[in-house]
Amino acid sequence: MAAPGVAEAVAASHPAEGAEMAEAAELSRALSRLLPGLEADSKPGRRRALEALRRALEEPGPAADPTAFQGPWARLLLPRLLRCLSDPAEGCRALAVHLLGLGLRRAARPRDALPRLLPALAARLAGPEPARRPPEACEELRLALVQLLGLAVDLCGAALAPHLDDALRALRCSLLDPFAAVRRESCSCAAALAQATPDHFHMQSESLIGPLMQTISHQHWKVRVATVEATGAVIQFGNGKSVDDVLSHFAQRLFDDVPQVRRAVASVVGGWLLRLRDRYSFFHKLIPLLLSSLNDEVPEVRQLAVSLWEEVGLQWQKENEEDLKDKLDFAPPTPPHYPPHEHRPVLGCRELVFRNLSKILPALCHDITDWVVGTRVKSAQLLPVLLLHAEDHATQHLEIILRTLFQACTDEEAAVVHSCTRSAELVGTFVSPEVFLRLILSTLKKAPSASGLLVLASAMRGCPREALQPHLAAIATELAQAHICQASENDLYLERLLLCVQSLVSVCREDCGVASLQLMDVLLTIVALAGATGLRDKAQETMDLLARAEGVGGCQDLYRKHMGPLLERVTASHLDWTAHSPELLQFSVIITQSEAFLKVLAELIGSLEHTSLWTHLCHLLKGRKTAVCCSASRAGLRCKDGETVRNWVRSSVVLVAGRHLAQDSCPGRLESGIPAASRQPRLPGCVRKLSKTPAGPTARPEQGLTLSQSSEYIVSPCGKGRRGSQATTEQPALMTAGARKKAHITGSPATAQGDTQTLG
Repeated sequence: MAAPGVAEAVAASHPAEGAEMAEAAELSRALSRLLPGLEADSKPGRRRALEALRRALEEPGPAADPTAFQGPWARLLLPRLLRCLSDPAEGCRALAVHLLGLGLRRAARPRDALPRLLPALAARLAGPEPARRPPEACEELRLALVQLLGLAVDLCGAALAPHLDDALRALRCSLLDPFAAVRRESCSCAAALAQATPDHFHMQSESLIGPLMQTISHQHWKVRVATVEATGAVIQFGNGKSVDDVLSHFAQRLFDDVPQVRRAVASVVGGWLLRLRDRYSFFHKLIPLLLSSLNDEVPEVRQLAVSLWEEVGLQWQKENEEDLKDKLDFAPPTPPHYPPHEHRPVLGCRELVFRNLSKILPALCHDITDWVVGTRVKSAQLLPVLLLHAEDHATQHLEIILRTLFQACTDEEAAVVHSCTRSAELVGTFVSPEVFLRLILSTLKKAPSASGLLVLASAMRGCPREALQPHLAAIATELAQAHICQASENDLYLERLLLCVQSLVSVCREDCGVASLQLMDVLLTIVALAGATGLRDKAQETMDLLARAEGVGGCQDLYRKHMGPLLERVTASHLDWTAHSPELLQFSVIITQSEAFLKVLAELIGSLEHTSLWTHLCHLLKGRKTAVCCSASRAGLRCKDGETVRNWVRSSVVLVAGRHLAQDSCPGRLESGIPAASRQPRLPGCVRKLSKTPAGPTARPEQGLTLSQSSEYIVSPCGKGRRGSQATTEQPALMTAGARKKAHITGSPATAQGDTQTLG
């Protein structure tokens, strides 16, 4: 009778505690009636007992008070429910998991259940080896068990520290579960566990990195997102050295087709740059990952990356305010030639890139030439972002940058080439032209290439006019050299060469007058060697742009202005011409496209007739018969029936030449269409008059030839001898020693064909 007295005394002194004890006693009696059913031999009996317990816990009653529920829960209900986790019936195991969740939520001190709950969960989720299937065969039940583990983490928090071994053992297996939903839930549980136990988690966090990296490439994008976020939390609150183990996997996720995954990577990397304890040691590894997201195709991802990167720069700027004091107090304004439509990053962002550029560039330049297309594209897109941050500090790394650009501009992917040309433009913007021209031009001298010309053109396009103008003449002179402008007849090479001229004209504009002749020489070469009609048209358009920059009417005015020097350059080596000589093609362009050629030929007609150039001239002027005929008709000449092309051209040019001579008040007069014998025009240095040789005994008259057949002329671009249509073994008296050694002296087929054609 003493015990009731004690209970009554306690109830009288502490009414609240007495009520709790009464409720606990009532609940214990209610549970005691239901618990024996859990030991029944039949599955339906155990299931009925579990359902009765569920109703008792879910319905309002004595179990509603957490304090009153704590005692019966820990003493009576928890041990029996944990045994039910291994029940042979799947339905009973599912009810047991559900009741355990209800009990944790109702209990006043859920952490008291951890010593028995965690080992039981680990036993059901983790097998003896992670690669084998877990003891729990049902996927839905494994998901429920992981959710129960997550509930324990949320309710108990740091109290799980003594039980980390069991929790991590369960997670290592559930992260590799075949069921995608189990993996997602396991990632969330791992992140929550890392945040709940930071003081102890870092000692064992590395054990989760392996399973997480095996899950990061899962076929379900939601699993990949959850894995990226979980990895961020595990490293944030765990061992920072694990960053090296996940960088390559995160870099691969930047190529993910799902924007949510790329967004998760940007968010996690930005969080590391802001809050990771050892972030200063990993800046050079994390910065490229975040900056790569600035070029993402989805605006939302780009905006997130921009905001995170600016926040990182401002935080670093604040943390290093003493070192940056002078730059903050005396910050120069934005350069006037700063690329338009580009927002200049804050000082902290620029300094971060500049101080880590030497560590970032080698790996980046290697990836730009990777065999995987996606890697090359992503790396090439990152390079201009880095150069935009580095500004003039890129000068000290210019050699490796240009070497990479030379190689990357040969890529078959247009996206790679586009990004590299953008990088070259930024080099021209921020680096002194004296520096980058010395490196680029020296490379072109050694090995001219289309990629080198593209880099040069892009750098000049980005360079300010006032900086490029002093080097204009040197650039044009170098481009006009034969080892560059005649290095290849490939249309791509010529297109890049034309791009260099266009860049010079567009940037320097009126200043191009100092190098007009050299630029005209380059354009003439492009027109002569180009195989595509479109490329020749572009070259002609560039001539017009150059003419407007010089303040003249058009390309014909440029021909008029530079006709003498151009002819002298082109014909200087005419004795060594072959059918494929670039100079022969240039000579053809001058004759067929320039309207000023008649005036020049008027001064040379008396001398050209006895040189190899006369044959080429006759052959080329056939294509301009209409233009010459119009000029000749104005001079009073008409074509006669049976007159050969050679005679017709000669007569036409002579009469038109006489008209030009009369207009220019030049000495000499025309008689019967032939220049006065007393007038001996001065030959330029490029034209050599050859001696005449008597015809041999086997000479045959050429049909339709009205010129004198008693003389032999050099009419072949290879120094080959002809006497009209008559071949001879005799060599011209003034032929060079090298030419005399050539035993294959023959006539020009084109000339022989032209001599026999008549005008209708």
